[in-house]
Amino acid sequence: MIRTFDEWLDTQIPLAANADSSEAIEQMRNAWNAAITSGADEFAERKEELLLKYDAPIRISIGEAAKLVPPTMALNLNESFAARYPSREAAEEWQQLNLDHYGHEAVGIVEDPVHGGFVGVMSYRKMLARLRSQRT
Repeated sequence: MIRTFDEWLDTQIPLAANADSSEAIEQMRNAWNAAITSGADEFAERKEELLLKYDAPIRISIGEAAKLVPPTMALNLNESFAARYPSREAAEEWQQLNLDHYGHEAVGIVEDPVHGGFVGVMSYRKMLARLRSQRT
């Protein structure tokens, strides 16, 4: 689970590597601060409910997820993240929380025949596009 800006920034390395780093990092920091303060109480309550109901999702590499998803799932390795969930319902509820709070869209959910449970993939493409548009 990502708890700090620096942990979140580690997931943004593809963007940071291709941008004017100080400006891009500052924009990402602002986006992070806006995300965690916007609706923070409601988000925290919903997150706590999901943690009690399902436990925390287990983040997995997008490369590992790419091996599981069908080619029809439009997966962009530089703009997506993935997590393993105990059930499809857990994946759907966590993805809805991410959509509602951060605006990350669900790419899809697939069963994981190797490790069990389900893998949910989400895209932060829209957030990155918004950050890029603010740079111009």
